[in-house]
Amino acid sequence: ILGSDKDARQVAFVLLLHPNPVGLTPVTDAFGWDENHARVAMTRMEEEGLLTWEWRPADTRSLFYQLASVWCEDQVPVALAREPAPLSGLNEVLMLGLGHPENEPGWALSGKPAAAAYGIPVGSFPDVPHSFYVPSEAVARRAKQELGQANGSAVRALITPSPMFWVTRHRLDGTRGRLTQSHWPLVHPLVTALEIARDAPELLNGWDPPAALSHRPWL
Repeated sequence: ILGSDKDARQVAFVLLLHPNPVGLTPVTDAFGWDENHARVAMTRMEEEGLLTWEWRPADTRSLFYQLASVWCEDQVPVALAREPAPLSGLNEVLMLGLGHPENEPGWALSGKPAAAAYGIPVGSFPDVPHSFYVPSEAVARRAKQELGQANGSAVRALITPSPMFWVTRHRLDGTRGRLTQSHWPLVHPLVTALEIARDAPELLNGWDPPAALSHRPWL
């Protein structure tokens, strides 16, 4: 169901954010859905065995890895010839969100740089272009127009339209927590965990995530 149902993926994501989620409230609060919208999605998930009758995850670890397996499968990354500079005048045009990163939507740094900032041992990555989630497909198209498209060694940044707006609305300012010196806000650590789970799940075993993620749903 997670592979074919966008609402189910969003519900799964929100429930994985919380160590002990129950009922409609976490979902309606996160997305601004009305109760009927959330109820329909969660009932489908209950029928598929993903949620209990209380609408808790039936198996949190299984739900995490099921979501990881389909994470961003509907989103097409765009390879850019340039990475936008913070003072280039493109902040508003491209919704970079660098003014108040924890209080406005914008580009969220992901991939290995985010994982390393959060203390996941991903090794060195000196020549890897930055990867970002951007708020919408419209922003991705505008970025391609403004910054140019590239391939191969000419790629300077990879952007992916966010699978849910929540991801680009809830970023972490890594400089505040001394996690990174980069001006780019970090994607939420649950998103980082989902990314790592696809390619190197063993790296999550000993990872203690930052306070923004108060439990380890992969265990």
